[in-house]
Amino acid sequence: MHVADSGMHPTIKRCLQHLEVIKTDDKTRQIVYMYMQSLYKELTKQEPQLIEQKVIKG
Repeated sequence: MHVADSGMHPTIKRCLQHLEVIKTDDKTRQIVYMYMQSLYKELTKQEPQLIEQKVIKG
């Protein structure tokens, strides 16, 4: 697994690069990527809701 996705979040990309440096196997990198991408999607989905709550509470 080579890190080359330009649409990938920079933190996820950097993490995968570090995993390559320490010579983790592809399966480990795939699992780490899956969890990081899932967390990223969850946080970006919640972000507008959090901003809205702060605006309403003032």
